[in-house]
Amino acid sequence: MIIKIEINGACVTASGDNLSVVITEQTTGAVPSSLRPDAFPILTLAYIFCSKQKIAVSTLSTTMFNDGKRIERLLSGLGITVQTYNDAMRWFSTNWPDGAAWPHDVPRPREFFAKREAEV
Repeated sequence: MIIKIEINGACVTASGDNLSVVITEQTTGAVPSSLRPDAFPILTLAYIFCSKQKIAVSTLSTTMFNDGKRIERLLSGLGITVQTYNDAMRWFSTNWPDGAAWPHDVPRPREFFAKREAEV
């Protein structure tokens, strides 16, 4: 399954089968220069999560940040604090859909592995 979304001058293509996300400018096909490196893991997880759960990005953004446009604004260069980034990564790790593989190019928070070891 491939999902293509156009937001803020960027084209986001998420492939749920092989768990990859490509973010490009609509006009040039290049990675947007405004995209901050700390945004890519959250955007990757967000678009895969939304494709698996069949929900809108704005719904996820409201659930996670109490702001329906926060995830979209990451595409236009909005930054987030380290605490917000860590909270988002933990939220994804805790709420990741059953049966969905975590993307290989996004490190999973250590707390997830510590919790799993404690359960065994």
